[in-house]
Amino acid sequence: LPEVRQQLLEGRYAEANDIARQIQGPNAQAYQPLGNLYLDFGDEFSPTHYQRELDLNRAVVTTRYTVKGATITREIFSSFLDQVIVMRISADQAGAIHFKAHVDTPHPHATTIEKTTFILTGKVPSSCEPINRNVADPVIYGEDAIRFEYRVRVVAEGGTVSQHDQTLEVASATTVMLLITAATSFNGFDQPPEKDPSPQTIADLEAAASQPYAALLERHIAD
Repeated sequence: LPEVRQQLLEGRYAEANDIARQIQGPNAQAYQPLGNLYLDFGDEFSPTHYQRELDLNRAVVTTRYTVKGATITREIFSSFLDQVIVMRISADQAGAIHFKAHVDTPHPHATTIEKTTFILTGKVPSSCEPINRNVADPVIYGEDAIRFEYRVRVVAEGGTVSQHDQTLEVASATTVMLLITAATSFNGFDQPPEKDPSPQTIADLEAAASQPYAALLERHIAD
């Protein structure tokens, strides 16, 4: 560990990474995606003047570009206080934002839409065998698997939000805020998981959705 720290202090990041790998055991835990959120801006989406930045003082990622004469700004942050990931897409021209959104996960799941909220429920593997063991079924989703719930709320100012099968379509909006939250049935490393995910996702999402973007951002920056 001291050698890893020394390499980092000297700016030798690749070397530090190689040494850190030697500290890990042979079967380190495999972290997997819980859920994916896709935003489809259409085949004619050709942005110019593309900029992307990470503000470490505010812990906010900003992407800015121009498309069809309108400047679009996308801001993302993860609020510990409100337990949501917040994304706001805004345009300097009224009605310039159009996209389709959908969610998925690589795990067994079910997806429903309630008004403008995606609700994705599923479970993660209860057992994963290392690839070098050549097990016939290395990934097992047993009855003791951890369950999860993943919610995404779409809040549009101006324009419309409509449902088409498993997709939400935003049309002619000026500002769109997407709120993302999740919960699992994890009950401690030495305890079996609960039967269902914590209902906290519903409370977190409703509380965040009741606040304007500026208030969520201000609380996040202050924290």
